[in-house]
Amino acid sequence: MRLKEFLSLAVVSTALISCTHKVQIEPSDKPFLVNLNLKIDHEIKMKIEQDNEDLLNLEKNVGKRKKG
Repeated sequence: MRLKEFLSLAVVSTALISCTHKVQIEPSDKPFLVNLNLKIDHEIKMKIEQDNEDLLNLEKNVGKRKKG
């Protein structure tokens, strides 16, 4: 009985191993486009965030001067 189980397992595993998918990478015939607007938007956001951080630091310093 063990021999039958072993042989059936061997047959099934061999069948599964032999059924592999073929992967192909082909170059596209269309040109690759890059949207540069994202980089410009990111730079603008960074500048705005820096300005906000400067304002928050200024407000903290003004608050310390009034209390002290």
